[in-house]
Amino acid sequence: MFNKENLRLTLTVTRWEFTHFYKIRNELIGLGIMLVVSVISYFITSAALKQPDELPRVAVINLAGLEWSPRADILRNATPMTDTTRAIDLLRDEKIDGLVLLYSADHWKVVTPAPRKWTSAIETDLREQRAKWLPAATGVAPAVVARITAPARSEKVYLREAPDRAGKITAIVFIVFILIGVFLSFAYQFTAISGEKQQRITEQIISAVKPGVWMDGKILGISLTGFTSITVYGLLTIVGFGLYLQITGAGFAAALAMVHWPSAILFLLFTFLSIVMWNAFLAAISSMITDPNNSSKNGLLMLPILPAMSGFLALGDPDTGFMQFLSLFPLTSGSVMPARLVLGDVSPWEVLASIVLLVAAIWLMRKVATFIFRTSILISGKEPSFREVWRWARE
Repeated sequence: MFNKENLRLTLTVTRWEFTHFYKIRNELIGLGIMLVVSVISYFITSAALKQPDELPRVAVINLAGLEWSPRADILRNATPMTDTTRAIDLLRDEKIDGLVLLYSADHWKVVTPAPRKWTSAIETDLREQRAKWLPAATGVAPAVVARITAPARSEKVYLREAPDRAGKITAIVFIVFILIGVFLSFAYQFTAISGEKQQRITEQIISAVKPGVWMDGKILGISLTGFTSITVYGLLTIVGFGLYLQITGAGFAAALAMVHWPSAILFLLFTFLSIVMWNAFLAAISSMITDPNNSSKNGLLMLPILPAMSGFLALGDPDTGFMQFLSLFPLTSGSVMPARLVLGDVSPWEVLASIVLLVAAIWLMRKVATFIFRTSILISGKEPSFREVWRWARE
């Protein structure tokens, strides 16, 4: 039977938990720090990847007498040499930066004091010249050599519409969102329930509020906290990436085009329901922990990470029977179903069944969490074991 007073109290606890953990000031400070770190990382990465102002000093010894027609500036400005010993001495004395030894059309060496990123340009140029060297070295017609060395023509044909890039990116983003939501829920639930038990605050609260109402409010409030955080992070990521593309000339619309918005709306529902379900699970485990410093159950709080990561498995082959099962199984459906929606063949009934089963799992987890909370909240000292909790449930 619907109880307005319980609903009012649940919403009150939800609002209290949400405002207790979600502080807009702290959120802005955290985002500011992330922005500063991102800007610093961008400039450091740009400086590290920036090409040197002056071309590296490279020497070339053409031992095979090959026709030399490079296109890369590094090789076009290279110094021809014939004395290998002299070239090695110059390299050791750092009077040159690299040495290229051409033994044949199929064999060469690039010698540098240590790995250098500009050697990739040399390798690319030499592979291109190899197509010209092979006819003279083998006596085969240039057209035949060109055909042999050319990459094969390969086409992929799908009987149904191929997944677009935006859909795949959207699925990956929401899988990451669920992982972030699980991490945030782990921290908040552990702090909220375990901390209150240690400070003996809960006994006073449940004297005025039913355990079920208190637990429902905690689950919803902390779920909203995590969901709000990842939503803000997601929007700011789109805005930040859009500004970056705007600066680089691609345009802000390119960032919006990387999101499949019709799927995003449905993915938000799966993300929120998954976070609520795992919050109920984490609340149940946290209720059993008396001393968080040395509890054997702390490791169970990290258990949701594995099912949440299962969505990445569906990115490879989403239509296997195992993936279909995981997209319906409540513990994994939140991350697997979004991947299947954009990469596989999903029937409408599967989506509806996945949502119904996920809601049913939330209800069941919530009942379990409430029962464990009600029976173990007043226990101090020894933590209740799973066997004891099961015995209490049967009684």
